[in-house]
Amino acid sequence: MYCFPTRARAFPYQVEIQGRPDVFQQLRPYATITYGHNSSYTGNDEEEFAYDEEEGALQSKSQGMGNSEVWVSIKLKDDAPAGNISFWYKTDSESNFDYLLLGSYAYSATKYNKTEWTQASFSLQPGKEQLLTFRKDSSGDTGKDCVWLKDFGFAQLYALELTTVPSDASLTLKDAAGTTVTGTNGKYTVTPGTYTYEASAFGYETATDTIKVTDKDVSRPLRSSSFPARQ
Repeated sequence: MYCFPTRARAFPYQVEIQGRPDVFQQLRPYATITYGHNSSYTGNDEEEFAYDEEEGALQSKSQGMGNSEVWVSIKLKDDAPAGNISFWYKTDSESNFDYLLLGSYAYSATKYNKTEWTQASFSLQPGKEQLLTFRKDSSGDTGKDCVWLKDFGFAQLYALELTTVPSDASLTLKDAAGTTVTGTNGKYTVTPGTYTYEASAFGYETATDTIKVTDKDVSRPLRSSSFPARQ
């Protein structure tokens, strides 16, 4: 009599597949995101960028395609608030010839071509569009010949208005990092945070103080008592 070995019973099991992170997650409620390319791109539509597991970022897929431009279009919805959009990028290509642009190609455009993760940002108004374009020259492939993008963030913009008496006082506004904020006639568009202003006028002591912007527009009058007259 022969005894046959008992066959191992196969139990069902589940494999959980994690979804790839969405680098645009914070933008989705406010903006429509699409991809595009120029005529020198020879890949498939809507495959201009793909998620790179190793880098944890979106990677351009125009390797070896001379004179090509591939872009991410970020268009703020009509009912969205004005916002400051930040992101991180790095390139691995010919730094003097292949680079990221905010917008379309132009000789005067700022070229973003850092090989280490670097943060960049831009402001956008409702209904307006911004392109993030990776442009390649006619030849030459270096490294992975691409740009990576990740960690997009959105911060609503608010109006900050500083009015001075006397009206001809000079104003300087700086953010928490000490960077000067540009404005017109005391009107600024800023993200939430703490700002330092300096007001000066002939015949008055220079005054410096801070102002905090949280979740609404701020208007502050700076009268002559804010920077008393010199004795």
